[in-house]
Amino acid sequence: MLNKEFLKAINPKQQPYNPKYSEGTYKFLHKNKNKDIKIHWRKRNNFSGDIVAFDPSKIKFYSTQVCFMYKENGNWFGTSWANIMRNEHKLYDYSDWDREEFEDITEWFCDEYLRIGRCLFDSVHTNFLLGENHNYVNDSERFEIVDGIKYCRWCGKEVC
Repeated sequence: MLNKEFLKAINPKQQPYNPKYSEGTYKFLHKNKNKDIKIHWRKRNNFSGDIVAFDPSKIKFYSTQVCFMYKENGNWFGTSWANIMRNEHKLYDYSDWDREEFEDITEWFCDEYLRIGRCLFDSVHTNFLLGENHNYVNDSERFEIVDGIKYCRWCGKEVC
């Protein structure tokens, strides 16, 4: 899944610039391309502490619950997608965390990220996202109006 073709496809610096994909996500995966990165859903919500089962039919989650991780010398290292999208690539040791708390969603994530990009994190189209040069994306960069209807330029979804 996380191979050279995937990396090439999600490179936001493609010509022309493609803001659909996060520059931080691309940089993190490219920097760690020789590691066997797996993407996990952290079942415990960081804010409420509640256990939240992964349900792909209800794609509403905090990017802090998605962790990019790899195993090295028997230890798990990684960071949250929220950190990655902010270009904060410091790795944390997840070795002492309960492995039952994480669910591998690598295949699902890669398929959906290719399809809709960063909108996977912001499916209701209200949150901040960083654009080119790490500035916050403005409405004119992210949305367009066609026949009086507002659409997301990245995923094509009609936005209220």
